[in-house]
Amino acid sequence: MKKPLGVYWTCVSRFDATTIYVVVRAAKSRNTKTGDMRQVYYLPAAPPVASTKNGSDKAVCGDCKHRPIVGGKCYVAVARGPLVTYRALYRGRYVPAHSPAGIAILESHRGTPVRLCAWGDPGAICQSDHAMIWAALSPRRWTGYTHAWRTTPWLRDVCMASVDTVAEAAEARANGWRFFRVRGHGDPLLTNEFACPAAAESGKRLQCVDCFACNGAPNGKSGGSVAIVAHGFRVGK
Repeated sequence: MKKPLGVYWTCVSRFDATTIYVVVRAAKSRNTKTGDMRQVYYLPAAPPVASTKNGSDKAVCGDCKHRPIVGGKCYVAVARGPLVTYRALYRGRYVPAHSPAGIAILESHRGTPVRLCAWGDPGAICQSDHAMIWAALSPRRWTGYTHAWRTTPWLRDVCMASVDTVAEAAEARANGWRFFRVRGHGDPLLTNEFACPAAAESGKRLQCVDCFACNGAPNGKSGGSVAIVAHGFRVGK
């Protein structure tokens, strides 16, 4: 039997009440932007590519305006990491987090850097499921983002509010969130906002694993928020 690639939990989506899977890839990440972080995927029951075409990605992406079915241009290439992870899950390469093998994997990676949303939104799961998974991962450093920030106050300490307009940025800030804003080419930075150091417009001078600015607002943290120029394989199509 091949060595497991990581663990998974079965949860119920807050967005549409269907079954979803929270998958943590424990293997070394080759993502050149993030660096070597444990990658967390929120996967619907349907294959990722099909789900973006028929709308069942709502289970893990909610009402995100970047979903392809609503005309958005999500930066994630779902035919790569999400689909590979989905297929591996159904081949048994991920083990239940509560199994002896799953517990051993989690213990061996306790405290390691975590990217909370390689695909999907942490807001897809309820507060109790989030608390359970967070306790199991016990990361000392992490990155996280949610488009569901208006309905998930429990994520404010660990996730950035994903915003797409200046008005949304102001609303998020007024409600105690730090935010991560997607801006257009040539759009200026806002006051108390800085360009993502891992982005092309910043010269890719840091990987996420060396930065960790995108870690929410723990303990009332009110430092600068982050912005990035629209990017990804769909931009310009």
